[in-house]
Amino acid sequence: MTSSFAVPELSSVNLNLLVSLVHLHDHRSVSGAARALGLTQSAMSYNLKRLRAIFDDPLFVRDGRTLMPTPAEEALVVMVRRGLAELGRALSTPVGFDAASSARRFQVVCNDYFESVVMARVMARLSTRAPRVGVELVPYTRASVRAFEGGEYEVLAGSDELTAHGEVRTAVMYRDPLVCIEAAEREPQPLTLERYLDSSHIHVHVEQSEGVADGLLREQGKARHIRARVANFASVPRMVAASDALATVPLGVVVHAPLRDKLRIHTPPIELQPIVGRMFWHERFDSEPGTNWLRGLLREVAGDIRDELGRAQPRLTGAA
Repeated sequence: MTSSFAVPELSSVNLNLLVSLVHLHDHRSVSGAARALGLTQSAMSYNLKRLRAIFDDPLFVRDGRTLMPTPAEEALVVMVRRGLAELGRALSTPVGFDAASSARRFQVVCNDYFESVVMARVMARLSTRAPRVGVELVPYTRASVRAFEGGEYEVLAGSDELTAHGEVRTAVMYRDPLVCIEAAEREPQPLTLERYLDSSHIHVHVEQSEGVADGLLREQGKARHIRARVANFASVPRMVAASDALATVPLGVVVHAPLRDKLRIHTPPIELQPIVGRMFWHERFDSEPGTNWLRGLLREVAGDIRDELGRAQPRLTGAA
């Protein structure tokens, strides 16, 4: 069933009320939304009362201490996010974009790989080409992906986990092979499937508890022993270098790792598909000068990463 709500005259809506709506949706509580906006709880309660009157809908119903959005509110907040994001860009971005003088701050939704591998190269280019431009990294979560699809952020840097639909466009930036790493001080020996299964492993997970390798092994009736599950790649090289555990990670994470000389890199004993890094953006930004510049910068950085991965692969233990 399609949700509907009253459509008010624009002149009757205070912009601050729409900001309150977004925070109420995100925090699912009056007190949480009030704290985020620096308002009193009574002021936020009044804003919610006005919003309900304007749109002739409850917008939220209480479930214990949590405010659950109505179907009409779920539809409304997507459009409100989009409108607020457009207004923010209109107020902060001049026509045209000069990277050398701009003080614009871009928001990029990204995964841990982007922060660990891509961002250092982005910073190096900003230092010389756009010294006043800022980049804010937004953690890659279900909520931030939804906000991106609603037009709140300029770019999302992720992988094939996000399927581009409708107004969202995408381009491949790189393909990074998965490799296995272990402490270099261990006795050198080939990484066979038997040794892989006999070893303990450090597994990086975000929203999925099972890795690609685990799924393939399960189909063969096999399993590996997971000693530690961690939420990001940045800490893995240090953990591996200090232990007897293996880790299966993208090659790009290891190439410039601070402890690279303390790691031995192996080709995995099972066939694993490379990680496909993608850049996503909303089609309304196709001709927006600042976002075009940012996408060009990311494509350039991705080219450097592809070259580095190509040079590193022949040095893998067990590689052809």
